[in-house]
Amino acid sequence: MAMKPHVALLPSPGMGHIIPLFELAKRLVIHHGFRVSFFVIVTEPSTAQNQFLRSPSLPPDLNVIYLPQADMSSIVTDETPVFDRLCLTVRETLRSFRSVLVELNRPSALIIDIFCTDAIDICNELSIPTYSFFTASTALLAFSLYLPKLDREVQGEYVDLPEPVQAPGCKPIRTEDLLDQVRNRKTSEYKWFLFHVSRLPMVAGIFVNTWEDFEPVPLKSLKENPFFHQLPTPPVHPVGPLIKVDEPMTASDAEVLTWLDKQPSDSVLLVALGSGGTLSNEQFTEFAWGLELSQKRFILVARKPIDDDVAGAFFNSGSEVNKPVSYLPEGFMRRTEGVGLVLPSWAPQVAVLRHRSTGGFLSHCGWNSLLESIVHGVPIIAWPLYAEQKMNTRMLVEEVGVAVLPVAEPGKRVIGRKEIERVVRLLMEGDEGKVMRRRARELQESARKALNYALSFSVQLSMEATASNLSPSQNPKDLLIAKSTIKDRDFFNHLEAYLAKRDGVDKLLKISRYATKIIVASSVLPETLTLTSRLKSFESSVGVSRKAFRLGKFVQDVNALRNNCFDSKEELILSIIAYGGEGFYYFVEQFVWLAKSGLIDSKHSRNLQKVSAWAEFIGYIGSISLKIRDLKRIVEDEACLESSIEIAATRGIGYGEEKEKVRKLREKKLMKKLSIVQDVADGLMAVADIRDGKGRLSGPLLLSCAGLLSAIISTHKNWLSC
Repeated sequence: MAMKPHVALLPSPGMGHIIPLFELAKRLVIHHGFRVSFFVIVTEPSTAQNQFLRSPSLPPDLNVIYLPQADMSSIVTDETPVFDRLCLTVRETLRSFRSVLVELNRPSALIIDIFCTDAIDICNELSIPTYSFFTASTALLAFSLYLPKLDREVQGEYVDLPEPVQAPGCKPIRTEDLLDQVRNRKTSEYKWFLFHVSRLPMVAGIFVNTWEDFEPVPLKSLKENPFFHQLPTPPVHPVGPLIKVDEPMTASDAEVLTWLDKQPSDSVLLVALGSGGTLSNEQFTEFAWGLELSQKRFILVARKPIDDDVAGAFFNSGSEVNKPVSYLPEGFMRRTEGVGLVLPSWAPQVAVLRHRSTGGFLSHCGWNSLLESIVHGVPIIAWPLYAEQKMNTRMLVEEVGVAVLPVAEPGKRVIGRKEIERVVRLLMEGDEGKVMRRRARELQESARKALNYALSFSVQLSMEATASNLSPSQNPKDLLIAKSTIKDRDFFNHLEAYLAKRDGVDKLLKISRYATKIIVASSVLPETLTLTSRLKSFESSVGVSRKAFRLGKFVQDVNALRNNCFDSKEELILSIIAYGGEGFYYFVEQFVWLAKSGLIDSKHSRNLQKVSAWAEFIGYIGSISLKIRDLKRIVEDEACLESSIEIAATRGIGYGEEKEKVRKLREKKLMKKLSIVQDVADGLMAVADIRDGKGRLSGPLLLSCAGLLSAIISTHKNWLSC
């Protein structure tokens, strides 16, 4: 048996960095057959981190290795800024990293966090290819790659520039939204950040936790803009959205979900400011009053206020002593009893966002949290605190359209309770909130499709190129460029790609079969004609030939059930009926094929066909039901977008992007309607098979027309998708 390729991952401290790399590690092991060593840089004890990394459900080929803890007592003090402390801790810990890699027999590749670039030099000595997993937005990656040029050419502070800062080919960044680490060039934080991003061109490839539909502009710029080509920028591979799929559940977590089970759909606002975010005492008081005044259901993850330190819990998330009653407004717990839950320090965020009752998320807009919200179709109240969160917020509010930003009154240091009440009501019950919710659910579907593609084409090929000692910067990049230029192919190249697909050949066979059946069933040709008997023989042999394609479709249905994320019990049940029924039909069809081919006794053929027909019919009931649900959502999304266009037109705001979205939705709606028609036609043929061709709806000409209609629709869908 061939030895599994061994890959190592190294995140910097902090849950925001650990979570995406750990999820990538799990997927490399579970879905792609890798052996993974996951290194942990030890800092202060963190209950949340320990629970996450020591889950009993981890796959056996994922080995969590805690690196020896560095003695930081003489290097950092209580006054050392959080970011400096993080970078210093990484550097000191990595002093012994070379011996660790040698002891592990030198992994095939190392994937590092952006703030672990000290490991590049060690890996170069050992001839280990290094990849970077950039755990923030692609927009920030583009800015980071542009920063060394800015540093050389701009005098003074970036925040004092008269115009927004713009990386080549990307959208401008307001100077007030620049990330904390570049707001003061005289600080050690700026020097650390510049040091790490300057080393990005040294890696073999960069993985980003995003997808094309979510960040099309910066991804396109990184691939096509001359500036990034000249750096040179390593191949950039979107592999997102990678979020926590599951998390250890405590007894108190289970109580939270039980409480949510009792609430109406989309009625609860989750309030959680990340793994390290804190508010000042004054702001937290206004925050709590605003929640109470809104009279909306909520789950508040409360962390002890700390004045003048918005990242006060960064290194000890979930471990601090915390009694919310001591700092919440007096009587808050009593007055909001039954309406809200207050949780000290930590919550099962993914489980709450996934729940049908959750209708909004008040978030600090860290990259992991906003991805978790979008993947579960939940709109956001943005409350940026530190790092690049203001940049993320602008994108969510102004470009993506899934968030609202509360604003402090002029001259005020804090956001007041009335403003908080306003945005909570807007999101949870207002028309604008409904538009954002529809947009979030549209992106949810896009994210679901993107993750499967990203992991199949980016991660696996990049890592396999490394494991096979191929050029890691060549193979995956070439393949992705070929994929991205698919629309530029001429007809014959497109036809070649179509016929290379299993479904492409199958649907052409289906068209030829049912076109032949129509000719035979219409009595155009006399029964005595030699051509008639030949057409019948052709139709029968094509029907048998098509059954050879059923195994691939069976596996496709199994994977659809395995990889799907279900929004509700209803969707789960309908999916089981649809994919389970169709999958069982394709499974039984293998035996029908073997019986018709003579490998199994033909006496079983009739019973197998009957079972197959029933499974197919049940599958179509589930499939049609699911598609009708999807169609309703599309219609709702279209109505919301048209409403937002009307609002924009009234306010004199541009709405070109919304019009394009409406156009795409209408195309999607048409395809969904055609898909339902196709299922009805196929279901009609299944009913005829169940009834042995008896009844008014089982006439040969009618069934042949239904089959041809289904084949044409399916061919059209496959042609567009290849």
